[in-house]
Amino acid sequence: MVIPPRFDAAADFMDGLAGVNLNGWWGFIDRDGQIVIAPQFNSIREGFIEGVAWVELRDGLNVYINRKGEILAVANEKRRKLSP
Repeated sequence: MVIPPRFDAAADFMDGLAGVNLNGWWGFIDRDGQIVIAPQFNSIREGFIEGVAWVELRDGLNVYINRKGEILAVANEKRRKLSP
């Protein structure tokens, strides 16, 4: 599927969602090109794998989010595991 160009940058689809950059912020779209998580992150450290993505918030904190954009846990960069 081809998504019409309306984003500044885009990553590959992983687990059904692709990271996109719009006006300097990253979010996620589905395969229909619909924004499912609004652009609000500094970066996407790792796309979705089994329903979880690793992103960097505006304040620089790295967190794991679910497919709704809800924070699940703070990311431990060294181990790349969920931290309580």
